[in-house]
Order: sequence, then C-alpha cells, then structure tokens
Amino acid sequence: MEFSGVDLDTGKRVFGFTNCGTIANKINMQKESFSVEIPDNWTSAEAATVSVVYVTVYYSLFIRGNLLPGESILIHAGSGGVGQAAISVCLRKGCEVFTTVGTEEKKEFLLKRFPIKSRKYFQFKIR
Repeated sequence: MEFSGVDLDTGKRVFGFTNCGTIANKINMQKESFSVEIPDNWTSAEAATVSVVYVTVYYSLFIRGNLLPGESILIHAGSGGVGQAAISVCLRKGCEVFTTVGTEEKKEFLLKRFPIKSRKYFQFKIR
C-alpha cells in the first residue's frame, strides 16, 4: 500500500499510501490515497519506509488506544522504525515516554536522536 515515486502531474518526488496495487512502476492515485513531497535529503527508498510506521503508530495509539496528551506510554524496542515513530509522535503530543532497548548503543542513539531536555523522559531496560 505504501509507495514512493514521481507525481507525473507536478514532477515532484512523493511518498504515501494508496489502496490500489503498488507492486508496479505506475499507479493511479485514488481519492482515498494521500501523498507527501519527499524531503530533498531523503532517497525514494528511504521515503517508502516512512508511511507504514507512522500509520501503524497513529492507528494503534490514537485510533485504537485513544492516547491523550500528558499520558504515559511504554514503547518496546524504541530504536526500531515503529518505536522511533512512536517516540517522536508521543513526545510531540506531550506524553511521558518510557522505552526499552536491547543495547547500550541503542540507548545512546535514542538519546542523541530525540531533542530531550532531560533524561527523565526515558527509562531504558537493556535486555
């Protein structure tokens, strides 16, 4: 369902989701589809990986989980794609984030990746 490529009408590089088959080199965008312009510093391959993790986070946390600003959340495997997307969205929503990671390197990666003013927002469990 996710795709990346060039919008033939505008010539812009785009990525997004559509409900039509995307194992092809051309798709016809449906009205239920959405696309976003690819940032200049991303490749099309990188952009194609973004849609599914953010849709997974949005659907699971906000549609099904009804997560509200200010609530606490435990995110397992915070250094993975869905984990990073969840941390990013939850911090932006003002949630208190707790996460698990498997190594010290992953812990340091997350601390460098996210603009956290205080380490109190992260509780790390090295598995």
